[in-house]
Formats: sequence, C-alpha cells, structure tokens
Amino acid sequence: MKKNFRLLISSLVEGRNKMSYSIPAENLALNKDIKILGNSDIELVILKSGDKLLVEGIIHFAAEINCAICGEKFVKEYYEPIKSEYIRQIPKIGAKTLLLGSDEVSRFYFQGETLDLLPLLHDTILLAIPLAPACQEECKGICPGCGVNLNLESCQCQKAWISN
Repeated sequence: MKKNFRLLISSLVEGRNKMSYSIPAENLALNKDIKILGNSDIELVILKSGDKLLVEGIIHFAAEINCAICGEKFVKEYYEPIKSEYIRQIPKIGAKTLLLGSDEVSRFYFQGETLDLLPLLHDTILLAIPLAPACQEECKGICPGCGVNLNLESCQCQKAWISN
C-alpha cells in the first residue's frame, strides 16, 4: 500500500529545517524484483528560501534483490544521498513547454501548500540499486549445461559444455 510522504510547506521556517523519519517498507514498495526490508531511515535538511526548497540528506535502507549472475536472492544495505531542489510554480495558462537544461535535472516544480517527497525517495532507491546487481564481487553464476549454482557446488558437466 503506497502512501504519500507529504511535507507541509507552511510548517517550515525560513532557513535550515532538520528532520528525521522512519518509513515502513510497505510505503516504499517499488516492484516485484526489489523488496525493501524493515524501515527506511531518512535524515533531511530542508533549506527554505521564499518559494524555493533545497532538500538534502541521506536514506538508509535494506533491500532484498536478485543477483543478475546466479539468480539467488540477497540482502544489501544502502546509504544513499538525497539532493533535490523544489520551486513553487504558479500555473500559467497556455504556457510553452521548455526543455530542461542540465542544471535543472534535479529541479522540480510544485504547486499548493504540500510537497510529496515519496517520488524523490522512490527515485533515490531505484537509482541506488544497480541494473545488474551481483550477490558478491566474484559471483560464479550458474552452469549453462546443468543449471547448478557454481557458488554453492561444482558441476559434473563443466567440461562437456566448454568443449562444444
């Protein structure tokens, strides 16, 4: 069950706002290949300057993921930095769409009095986990002949598939 992680802008003071959160795993559910374990701990510093917010911090989480080499599940802990800028934007009717420059990659625009930080947390988690995660640096994978996990046991058909 996904929930919002809403920040009430009017509760922030001008300048530095330090916050700590612990978010249950079910609120950070991502997809079937990545399972967040336990609570994710988040430390944030939000710098408020008028209608601009700079969000910086770190998220600590543990994830159960599948090894891309051997297919086994493994657990890894991550400490990932969070950094993003939010700017209040007044809706404009008939405004042209502009392409974002490279300096605006982590810049987001918001309207209203609340800001949902859950998409930022999801993006941070997804970008932290490699596209092809390995359970260990020297993962041996599986035998293409018999399918045995070579990290756990030796296979008897190894020479047969090498010579073909």
